[in-house]
Amino acid sequence: MFNKKKDVPTIVGITIVVLLVIASILFLLSVPFFSFYGFVSILDRYHLNNLLTVDFFENNFINFLYIILVLGSIHALVMLLEFIFIVLKKREILNISSKHHKFISFVLLVSGSFLITKVVILNIFQRIHCSNLFLLIVFLAIYFILFVCSDTYRKQEASL
Repeated sequence: MFNKKKDVPTIVGITIVVLLVIASILFLLSVPFFSFYGFVSILDRYHLNNLLTVDFFENNFINFLYIILVLGSIHALVMLLEFIFIVLKKREILNISSKHHKFISFVLLVSGSFLITKVVILNIFQRIHCSNLFLLIVFLAIYFILFVCSDTYRKQEASL
């Protein structure tokens, strides 16, 4: 699934994945101490409150479930788009034989994820509000990691 070679993009991608995992673990460990109100207050402290706002419920457990459902639905969307990409690639409808084709696929996946999340997912979960910039950066990071680390997105051999 992942490349075994040790070139610069692979090392950068693995480093980014490790940093995201560490940040996620630190966030999950800080939730019991700071709660979600504390996380939002940290965003307020650094004047980043316009990037992500959450209208909370009265119960922390319901807040946690609500945010997990949102993150799970975004994860399901990324996996669904990745599955569609793989099917199109296997049926040779989509060919990524050059860097130009790979870049177009990257842009289509990022823009598709962004639009579906903004129009559908965030309208379903109306208590979470994300800025366009924050959402775009999140999907750029997700797909950058996938394109660098995963063999699914490597260039195909040009068929005759």
